[in-house]
Amino acid sequence: MQHNVLPPSLNFTEPNRYINFDAEHLEVVADPREWPEYSGTKLAGVSGFGFGGTNAHVVLSDFNPADYGPEAQSAPAEPALAGAEVALPVSGLLPSRRAHLAATLADFVTTLDDADPAGIGPLRHPPQSRPLPGGRPG
Repeated sequence: MQHNVLPPSLNFTEPNRYINFDAEHLEVVADPREWPEYSGTKLAGVSGFGFGGTNAHVVLSDFNPADYGPEAQSAPAEPALAGAEVALPVSGLLPSRRAHLAATLADFVTTLDDADPAGIGPLRHPPQSRPLPGGRPG
């Protein structure tokens, strides 16, 4: 979205036949497309549905510095997360796998430099397309 493009939905093959997407004004993004504007604001809804019934939903919008006052108009002198504590959640079915992944991630974080204090850069890719810290596939 930083390039004003909505990425295609991950692993989408066909719509659910039990959902009337037209009647509900819903659409699955199957191909990259321009991020649409509604009343001058770019908005996108993102939903994630888990097999176990765990669902997550978020609405994203573009950043307009005018909405946040003069302090948002100028760039910060240093990265916003420099020196900040950052939560890096890990998940796995077995406690032993979670512990191993947490330890591997902790080792990886110690290799980061000041140019990317939060370590966000290497972790931006979907898990199935990037190796985990330590070189194992995600």
